[in-house]
Amino acid sequence: GNWGIQESDILIDCLTFTICTGQEESRKDGIATIEAIRELKKRHPDVQTTLGLSNISFGLNPAARVVLNSVFLD
Repeated sequence: GNWGIQESDILIDCLTFTICTGQEESRKDGIATIEAIRELKKRHPDVQTTLGLSNISFGLNPAARVVLNSVFLD
């Protein structure tokens, strides 16, 4: 790149918000995060990504957290 940094040296934290805020505008934030990661990897396949997975299920009961986190990983 212009600054001598390779895409493979870049790590982006793809922040996600909990889906159980009770606010209608936050209900689909998890889907938006997945779509954003998909688009990022399509445009810049060598860029590395990370994600605080437990954020998506914060506030849910433990059994629901396990299910949601495992589906989100897939």
